[in-house]
Amino acid sequence: MHRLAPSLAILFISCALSAPAYAGSAPQLLAFSKEAGFWHDSIAAGIQMLQAMSAQEARCCKASEDASVFSPATLAGVDAMVWLSTTGDVLNAEQEAAFEPTARGR
Repeated sequence: MHRLAPSLAILFISCALSAPAYAGSAPQLLAFSKEAGFWHDSIAAGIQMLQAMSAQEARCCKASEDASVFSPATLAGVDAMVWLSTTGDVLNAEQEAAFEPTARGR
């Protein structure tokens, strides 16, 4: 876990700094950790760390292993995303298309 935390922290900070200005709502972070192969034991600790960091910064961090979150409607409210130790091909073509900025209205 100690080797994982600094890299996640850097990713979280860089996502937060590059996010657009927020119009009165808390920034939304999505931690996605679907596995199509090897399960990483560090995922649970990574999610806990991201949620704790988010809470300290008045942000909302949602965690999911469910690829159905990759829809234009669901992703429209997401400002930053962390791919947390995903393995394999975890999205279908429709879910990949929903991840494109134009599909989310950005």
